[in-house]
Amino acid sequence: IVVHAVNGTRLAVTLHREQPQPDEPKCLWLPFGTEPADSPRHGWSTLWPCPEWFSTDETLYLCPGELKALAALSAGQNAVSITAGENHRWTPGFIQRLSGRRIVVVFDDDAAGVRFRDTTVAALREHVANLRAITYGRISA
Repeated sequence: IVVHAVNGTRLAVTLHREQPQPDEPKCLWLPFGTEPADSPRHGWSTLWPCPEWFSTDETLYLCPGELKALAALSAGQNAVSITAGENHRWTPGFIQRLSGRRIVVVFDDDAAGVRFRDTTVAALREHVANLRAITYGRISA
């Protein structure tokens, strides 16, 4: 996946592995910058695709990873992901990019997902027009 800024500038390239070895990361990044610049939590994080690509009149699904955003996009929804995943640290710059929008936070039904939901809702609550959170739950065999 190539991650772009609103102006089309390439920000990073990411690769996802379905079954990495236990000592290998699931995601590999080639970042071209850091955000927040003063103290990046995972070395680099952004919103992908850029939320500015979508109309502010439409609901935007906010996912904790690119694969979830791709799934929502494939289903015809407007979706962006936090490239740092569920441990994302909300900064004023990230919050501003979502300000005034109708947001649906998508979270996993596990401890990390619930933390992501809670921190995201707390960060965005006062800044967005409408805020909901959904989970797809756990699928049992």
